[in-house]
Amino acid sequence: MFSFTLTQMIEGFIMRRLLLMATFVASVSASANTLKENQADCDKGVSIGCYNLGIRYDNGLGVKEDKVQGGKWYMKAAELGHVSAQYNLGVSYFEGEGVEQDKVQGVKWFAKAAAQDHANAQLYLASSYDKGEGIEQDKVQAVKWYAKAAEQGDASAQFNLGSSYSNGEGVEQDNVQAVKWYTKAADQGLATAEYSLARAYYKGEGVSSDKVRAIQLFKKSAEKGNALAISVLKQLGIM
Repeated sequence: MFSFTLTQMIEGFIMRRLLLMATFVASVSASANTLKENQADCDKGVSIGCYNLGIRYDNGLGVKEDKVQGGKWYMKAAELGHVSAQYNLGVSYFEGEGVEQDKVQGVKWFAKAAAQDHANAQLYLASSYDKGEGIEQDKVQAVKWYAKAAEQGDASAQFNLGSSYSNGEGVEQDNVQAVKWYTKAADQGLATAEYSLARAYYKGEGVSSDKVRAIQLFKKSAEKGNALAISVLKQLGIM
């Protein structure tokens, strides 16, 4: 009939400074006080003041954009325990923006934020363990942190946790659990999860075979540009 290629992981996580909603919240936070007030708070050791300075310089909010200054203030806020600053600093180190690229330092700060239940930090810490970037590869630890982020509703973590169960990487292979997590991610519209869930329905892996449902999911994934889903639909003569 046709062949499937199982997507094992989201290809090349793109490190982003902030998600759309996080950017909005940060912008509101940074503009809540004047630059002078942010500086005064930071000088007093108030972490949010330092974080807001980092946000301002990192994104050019009321000041000229300056990644080096952004990294400086993220560092101060991170050292004071501010969880979002710790995450942003981790991203800075991974990307080499405002600081010299150092993935070991990036993982250090992701770990600190992840320990404070920052879902995106948990996702990127998991990815670091998964790929062995900035830390020794450890699939078991990867699953641990994917699970924590997945339980907080992160769609990418849910998909990767599903892939871990499907492939038996870092956890005992379990197609039923794979389908559970693919479903949660697909329900949030993640194209890779829609494809993998469609595959499960088509082949009856971890769920009763349902080719009608599979085709629906392949179409949803294809509409978002997923190349594997498009390929399958073409092989089936649907596209």
